[in-house]
Amino acid sequence: MWLIPAVLCLLFSCFMTVWNQHVRMAALQLNLWRCLYISVLFSFVLPFIDFPHDLGFYMSAVVAGLASMTVSTSLFYTSREHSAHIASLFMPLAMIFTFVAWLFFDPDLLRAYAATPFKAMLILVAMITANVAVIKMRHIRFTHTSFLGLVLLNAGMIAASQIMVKGSTSSSLDMVLALSFIIFIVQTITTWFWMIIRKEPVGKAPLNRNIAVLCVVSAVSCVCSWYAVILAPNPSYLTAVLLGAPFILTLYHRYYKHDISDSLKAGAVITLCSLVIVVLSF
Repeated sequence: MWLIPAVLCLLFSCFMTVWNQHVRMAALQLNLWRCLYISVLFSFVLPFIDFPHDLGFYMSAVVAGLASMTVSTSLFYTSREHSAHIASLFMPLAMIFTFVAWLFFDPDLLRAYAATPFKAMLILVAMITANVAVIKMRHIRFTHTSFLGLVLLNAGMIAASQIMVKGSTSSSLDMVLALSFIIFIVQTITTWFWMIIRKEPVGKAPLNRNIAVLCVVSAVSCVCSWYAVILAPNPSYLTAVLLGAPFILTLYHRYYKHDISDSLKAGAVITLCSLVIVVLSF
């Protein structure tokens, strides 16, 4: 049942987005130490994991690690520089990229959509509507350059990683744990190299309750997200569930009376589209 890990991933994603607003830690620095600690955490189960021998699995894991580094850094950066609900707005475009691209790799699913064209059309309309709602939310604080740059980069990386992982990974616990471990190792290395290029200081290793909670939540969220991608008929369905994040975060900001613009209606439309896609996926 792919929906359960997808919903858990949604809740964990909202938590991690809000968390960085309170900590105010540099994005790359946060991602480096987070991934390093989680890699160490996963290493304790390595002796009990039966690693796969398929080269395609490892290529997919590396691409997923690069995508996760890009998305995580963007998430932490935008939530620190802007309000947290903005950080999730690249998801609808990634959903359409993944939904359409996966049909080229799964002819059986394509035939299933062709057999129920009305259902397939409703899913596509819901996805397009979600993207239109995001564009309506664009006036919040995004400049033209930052919006297009972050959205296109993250959407493309998410689509590529989800398609490659679903095509090369089974739902066994060993494979998902191995995948998660490699993803965080790749994130650690690439983040460290990027900090060297940008001449950003690594800083002292932060070790406190907030970091510990973030690491545990990130690790579990990673496992849940890839389980949802692997188990779902189309990997884009995970992203459809994650579309609820902007609406949830908008409600959070309104409850705490944070200074955000009026985006509640657009967020509600996006969440409604998410529900439609989830219902029609069964």
